[in-house]
Amino acid sequence: MNLPQKRYYSIGEVCDYCGIASYTLRYWESRIDELEPVRLSSNRRHFTKEMIETIMRLKGLIIDKKFTIDGAAKALQLNLSHDGSISSMLDEIMKIIEE
Repeated sequence: MNLPQKRYYSIGEVCDYCGIASYTLRYWESRIDELEPVRLSSNRRHFTKEMIETIMRLKGLIIDKKFTIDGAAKALQLNLSHDGSISSMLDEIMKIIEE
């Protein structure tokens, strides 16, 4: 599915594109600071393309690499989801935990 070029995307469009359920996305929103959708006059959630990229990284960390939600949030803060191998990511996270 190709994402149409526009400023904001509805939760339904995002879920279809990312392949996750809306309740999963709403839960991630409640736990991850980087996922705060814009609320327009209709008070509905609207996501930007950057947020969709973050959601795809989260999906990769949580579903594919089996991170916990807190571990994935920390990895996003450190921007580790695309850099290096899994073992180097885990080493960096362990350093933070030990501090």
